[in-house]
Order: sequence, then C-alpha cells, then structure tokens
Amino acid sequence: MNRPPTPNPLQQRWQQLGERDRRALGWGATLLGLALLWWLALAPAIAIWREAPARIAAERATLQRLKDMAQEAQTLQAQARAPGDTPALDRLRQVSATLGDRAQLTAQGDTVLVTLAAVSAPEWTTWLADVRLNAQLKPSQVRLRAAPDGTWSGTLVFAASAP
Repeated sequence: MNRPPTPNPLQQRWQQLGERDRRALGWGATLLGLALLWWLALAPAIAIWREAPARIAAERATLQRLKDMAQEAQTLQAQARAPGDTPALDRLRQVSATLGDRAQLTAQGDTVLVTLAAVSAPEWTTWLADVRLNAQLKPSQVRLRAAPDGTWSGTLVFAASAP
C-alpha cells in the first residue's frame, strides 16, 4: 500500500508559475536575502569599524587622565609622608613648645622621635593629651623611665603621616 507522495502546495504553485515569474521570484528572494544580510550583519559591523578610531582615541584620553590622577595621588601621598612638611608635625612642635628644652623633636623618615628629659608626670600626661587632641597623633612607641625625683625621661615615637 504505497501511496504516491502528495506534492506540497507550494511546490504545486511553483510548478504552475511560468519561467518568467519563477525567475522574478528568485531575483526577489535573492534581493531580500542580501538586504537582510546587509541590515543584520554588514551595516552594524561597518558602523563599529567607522566608530573605532574615535572610540580608541576617547579610551586613550581616559587612560591618560587616569594615569595623571594616579601620578597626582602618588605625589600627594609622598607629600603627606614628608615629615618636615606635615601640619601634624607643626602642631606637635607647637604643643611641645610648652615643655621648652625638655622636649626635643627629631624627624626620622616617616616618624618623629620626641625625647623628653626630666618632665613631671602631670606635665607629660597633659602634653600627651594635647598632642592627641591638637596634633591628632598617637604614639606608636613609648619608652619612659621614672627618676627618683619623680620626673620622667625617655622617648616617644609618632608616625608623621598619622591623621
């Protein structure tokens, strides 16, 4: 019971068309395919290709701005770490002036060494409170010794770039 295959209605319609009509439909399908190829593949690619030089220039300019900002940040960080130029060190000098020659300040790299000599306990605790409040510095190391007469001598180390 083999039945002959039934022709597709589109195939039947195609066979009924004349040679001229088939050729016209073929050309129309080809033009439609080319138009779709243009709109979906070639036109976007060409647009990106045309915009590429401007985009590359913009990205290079952005990169240069970022490099400039990074260099500026490094410069500012280096300035903040210079112990002789920090506002905190200036405030530390002002506060230490209350102790006179019993407090000696020495800048060593990123730190400041304060040497106290024969300072009474109330004086150095008040001085330290003033340093913490006014200069906004906290000592990173403290080495103080009490003398038999009730005075204190020793060293305190402060980070010069501390906030």
